[in-house]
Amino acid sequence: MPPRRWVLLIERLRRQHRIDQLLAQHVAELAAAGHVPARPRAIVAALRQGRLSAFVASAHGMAVGLLCWSARDGRGAVQLLLAAPPDRELVAGALLEAAVPALANAGARQIVHPLRQAEPEPFRRAFARAGFAEVRVEKLTHERPAAVPVPAVPDGYCLADWQESYADEVAGIFQMLPRDPSDAILWPDLATPAGALDLVRTLAGEASFVATLDFRSLQDFGSLLPIVGYVLAQRCRDGSGRIGELGVAPAHQGRGLGKALLTAAMHALARAGAASVWLTVLASNAPAAGLYASLGFRPTDEQSVFLWPG
Repeated sequence: MPPRRWVLLIERLRRQHRIDQLLAQHVAELAAAGHVPARPRAIVAALRQGRLSAFVASAHGMAVGLLCWSARDGRGAVQLLLAAPPDRELVAGALLEAAVPALANAGARQIVHPLRQAEPEPFRRAFARAGFAEVRVEKLTHERPAAVPVPAVPDGYCLADWQESYADEVAGIFQMLPRDPSDAILWPDLATPAGALDLVRTLAGEASFVATLDFRSLQDFGSLLPIVGYVLAQRCRDGSGRIGELGVAPAHQGRGLGKALLTAAMHALARAGAASVWLTVLASNAPAAGLYASLGFRPTDEQSVFLWPG
């Protein structure tokens, strides 16, 4: 704990505040812990250009904490939160106490912060005291996607390569799928049909597929086969493959369609040159995590996302 005489001063960031050392310490700590650090120059540029607002915590004339935030269209974000020892929890808590009302006054009805700290526990406690809920997101990776056995497509269904004309129908399924309440904040685009459509188009890549009823169902549906599932996947710039989204309409779940779609995308990514395939999943989503584990995906990273109101 800090000495009793240590009094924190929380105020809006001004030019005279020296935050260089605080940023450099944060970058060094993250790098030592194997995390990708924030880019100090980009942060300073955003502050100078007015794209970010900030509070600074000072003690004895030195900056010991920094919180950068933004608010737009009712959505607020704590973009960066730094707190120096000896009491990171106290500093972080004081900054959050100032930032939450400021974000609310700026029109933010929701606030999100993806936590990335070398020493996360003090920050975790500070967010909890400030009324934030914690959602844990796991990154799962498969190192040998081409080696995964390809299951038979369930009877009555077939898979088709992605076409742009499928985007509207897939966006409709994307929106209607049951989701964790936190998805409303993590996936704000899903709030509107236009937002869901934009998200589908962003995630769909060369390894995307849809599942439809097969041709034997034509007598029931005419010439249009309804889409009942999809996988949106693409190769990333670093050469890895990403599964952006996997979904099956509720009436067609439990029949193996998700597994068939996922393995099809993994093999397509491998053929495109991806040596590994990764995806993210809420740690609380046990059914999805079980499917991924059964195919050989293993946890390679975890991130906590804090949401307000909790």
